[in-house]
This record gives sequence, structure tokens and C-alpha cells, in this order.
Amino acid sequence: MVNIDGKICWGEEGRISVLDHGFLFGDSVYEVVRTRGGRLFCFPEHLERLRYSAEKIGLRLPLEGEGWRREIRAMLEWSGLEVDVYIRLIATRGVGELSLNPFSCVRPSYILIVAPLPVYPRRYYTEGCRVELTGVVQPFYGGGGSNIKSGNYLHHVLALREAKRVGAVEGIMRNVEGYITEGSTSNIFFVRGGILRTPALRCGILAGITRGLVLELAEGLGIATEEVEVGVEDLFAAEEVFITSTTKDIMPVGRIGERRWGVGPLTRRLMEAFEAGVERHLMEI
Repeated sequence: MVNIDGKICWGEEGRISVLDHGFLFGDSVYEVVRTRGGRLFCFPEHLERLRYSAEKIGLRLPLEGEGWRREIRAMLEWSGLEVDVYIRLIATRGVGELSLNPFSCVRPSYILIVAPLPVYPRRYYTEGCRVELTGVVQPFYGGGGSNIKSGNYLHHVLALREAKRVGAVEGIMRNVEGYITEGSTSNIFFVRGGILRTPALRCGILAGITRGLVLELAEGLGIATEEVEVGVEDLFAAEEVFITSTTKDIMPVGRIGERRWGVGPLTRRLMEAFEAGVERHLMEI
């Protein structure tokens, strides 16, 4: 179901103007939130990143925290859904001229999309999923610009397209310097010599909410961590690999190309700690 500026309807009935700059130019920001047991997971963290993204592109958010929650409640009451859900919060520049000029847009718009949470096969967590190293080069923005979660996602779409063509769950991208950045919808971690490593923000990645939780968990468990520049050879020399996202949580990687892994002990420790700590990050809708 969708909610467009307060009007709730089923997805196929939703309509936005073709002159909305979010549609024309990707001039929009968004976040994906999920529920667990009917409660919002890490909602304040997602909302803070939405505010950050909007501020960086000079977009005034049409709703604030309680406003987003109010609209989510209204949608769930309207639908009668009683399963855990995926929620996408979108703010667009709004309708304007057929030009790049953002100042031609008079009023920003908001869109919420709610759907049942995707369920991944259990074997992805017990045996590991397949991801693919793609040829997609992700633009390197630097200076924190890559942490803007905008509607301009073409590189991620192309990476996922390349991965799906060979049966993989995720496509891994690199930056212009050849370093590993992130998956099309996830962050990536690997273990080598007992140290948990992940691409540094300076490589041009999104600071994933689940990524941040994993780094905090590792610190609490006494696991050494490094945020570094990751070469392809570093990844393939790893002893364990996993990806993280809001909908995937911690998902072990069992295969990249012809390189295969099992679900390693450090990954299992983190998965168990993640599940044990979920309650601390839940809030009522």
C-alpha cells in the first residue's frame, strides 16, 4: 500500500506527477524501516539519517518524526496487516519545471510504501548466500556525500542486475580507485586473522544502520575491528564474509564467484549477539 501526501491507497492505484523532480531526476531522499513483532526497529537512527540526507541536498522534509509515525499507524490500521512489514519513507523535491532547477519546485511531497517484510530462505543464514563481485564502478563522492540516501540509485540497480543474472542475492561494487565499497542493498564485512574488517566510509559507502550496530556489537564482544580500504584480493583471502542490511540483518556469504565459505565462528557470535540485542532498538509505532 502507498500513502502519497496523506492519501492512502493500494500500490497500483497510487499516482504522482510526471513532473515531480523525484521521478525526473532522482531528487529525493528515502529510508527503509522494518518492524519486529509489530514494533519499529532502529526508527530514530533511520529518521536521523533521513534528516541528514535531506539537509545535505537542501530539501525541507514535509514530515517530522511523530508525523512519519502517525502516517505509518494510519496505513497499518487501514490495511489490517498483522505481519511484520517493510516501510519506505520518501521525501521528494515535488512538482516543478521540466528542468534541473530545484527552486522551481514549490512544495516537497512525501510518500510511504508499506508491504509485508521479505523473507529470505533459511539456508542463507545456515549455509551462506551467494553474492557476486560486479563490474559496476560506484562514483566516489568523498567528504560524506556518499552517505546521502537519495532516490538516484542507478549504479545499485545495475549491480543487482548483474548479480541476479548469475543467481546471486547481491552485487558488490567498487569505487574508481578499485576498492570494494558495498553491495547493491547492503554493507559488506569480512574476517581475516580474527579481525573484523569493513570498507571505510571514505571509500564512498553508505553508513548502514545495521553496519553501525555490528561495529558496536563487535566492540562489546571484544572483537577487533578495522574500517579500511579493501582490495579484491583482501576479500578473497578472507576466512569469513557476511553482508548486513535492515531487511537482511547479518547474512553470511557462502560464495563469491568460485570462492566458497562456510558460516564462520565469529559471524555466528555476531548473529547471536544481534538477535539478543534487538529488544533495545524497538519502539512502538
